[in-house]
Amino acid sequence: MCLLGAGGTAKAISMMIPNAHILNRSKNRLKDFTNHTTTYTWDNFKTKKYDLIINTTSAGLSDNNLPAPKEILESLLKNAKYVADVIYHETPFQKLAKKYNLPIKDGSDMLVYQAVMQFEKFVDFKVDKKEV
Repeated sequence: MCLLGAGGTAKAISMMIPNAHILNRSKNRLKDFTNHTTTYTWDNFKTKKYDLIINTTSAGLSDNNLPAPKEILESLLKNAKYVADVIYHETPFQKLAKKYNLPIKDGSDMLVYQAVMQFEKFVDFKVDKKEV
């Protein structure tokens, strides 16, 4: 698996899946990952085959940016089997993945479950998650 970005969401995912590779634009943000996974910057990345590519960046949240240079993304996507994006609406990254006919999962479930967890903490009441 390849995680795009090195923020908080990537940290959480990489703790659950320690063999994930992290690809980020700058080396500075990768310091937190070097003890438990393989890291790359855009400059030192060599394309590998990953079954799953997950965008954890904010690219595309409120702009038309891609989470990495298009050339890198295309090299990843042509060898991938699945794509996920933590953003809950269609992004330029998701649109690019569609060109490769890849199954795509957006971040809508993550958004809903975060809201459910916050609601449960706020009202001190457990919600039937299947019903939600």
